[in-house]
Amino acid sequence: MTTRTATEIKDILEARNDYPFKIRFSTTVPKFPIYPYCVVRKQPPLSRDKDVTDVTERNGFEIQYYVRYTRRQETEEVDQTTVENIMLDALEKEYGADTIFLQTKQWNRTPIPRLYGSQSLLRIIINEKESTTGEGVLGAEMTLTVEDIPVIQILNISSIEGPSVDKHFDDDHLSHVDPYGFDQGDFTIEYESTPELENQLSVYRRAGNEVDVIIRKKGQAKSYKMIIGATSKRGQYDKVERATTKFLVESLTNSVRAGQMGVDAILV
Repeated sequence: MTTRTATEIKDILEARNDYPFKIRFSTTVPKFPIYPYCVVRKQPPLSRDKDVTDVTERNGFEIQYYVRYTRRQETEEVDQTTVENIMLDALEKEYGADTIFLQTKQWNRTPIPRLYGSQSLLRIIINEKESTTGEGVLGAEMTLTVEDIPVIQILNISSIEGPSVDKHFDDDHLSHVDPYGFDQGDFTIEYESTPELENQLSVYRRAGNEVDVIIRKKGQAKSYKMIIGATSKRGQYDKVERATTKFLVESLTNSVRAGQMGVDAILV
């Protein structure tokens, strides 16, 4: 996880050259301020929640932008809005490459009556997650590739792999298990539904042929030959539609087919 300092955030904002006028940036409140100026502070400090599987880090910043009005208020407010949007855009680009679990960015604006000016305050809260052991894989670190379709971000995944068994009882009423088949993989995968993606998948689904599928988990890729099964979708007025599709494994690429595999022991 990446924990940025106030100085790093200040440098990101200061690097922009499209402000309507010169702005002075610092990480401390200046004793003798020259307007307009911007103060970047680490607030709230880093906090961490940890359990047996996950570590969650929360960190935040406050960006305080002060401007003294020397022109008509309408003109000053237009430029102030421009500055706020530029800063917000710079931070969106900085954090856009990260895996998003939670990001909150909100500007507040209050007047400074004594100086006839205004203070803008941007609060940023960022949540980051990782495995407690460092070996586990978060759902955000899983992707799906189907043939030549661009990488699909997996939102939810469940799978069934391994032998199927039947139970029977002997004359002493003790149960025994008999393997009768081996499932190479039955994956149910949820992802964001888009018209283009659904059109591409429907071509493979209707053909009913095997397709090349790669599932990546934390950089480790596993290739399969799969049949694309049924898709169910759900959406609501204020939520992006999600699709859930079943992928049935026909064979593992460069591996032995299920019919050639034997089961030596079953652990129950």
